[in-house]
Amino acid sequence: MLGVKKVSVRIDTGLKGEFERVLDGIGLDPTNAMRCFAFQIARKESFPFEPSPIEFEMSGKTTVTFFKVAEKVADDADAVLQDLGMNFSSAVRLLALQTIAEGAIPFRAGA
Repeated sequence: MLGVKKVSVRIDTGLKGEFERVLDGIGLDPTNAMRCFAFQIARKESFPFEPSPIEFEMSGKTTVTFFKVAEKVADDADAVLQDLGMNFSSAVRLLALQTIAEGAIPFRAGA
């Protein structure tokens, strides 16, 4: 049986709320969006979209959220992110910003 890893992410509370609002509008929840994101990073061995510079007024308060994903996926995605000088928190921040700007997740899940 494959192991499952709990990945903790620290994110600005205002950004998280807006991210959740946009995801709800397209029928996703943050857990599934972050899980798909980790799979895409691991599968593509790179960031699954080109981040754009996006303005967002951060609240200055952070919260911790988490998602569970297959241990191998988490480890592979973490290795890719480390090579890019990032961690899951900074990557999810970019995912949230890009999702808010586009009104959709910025990659094709499963593609």
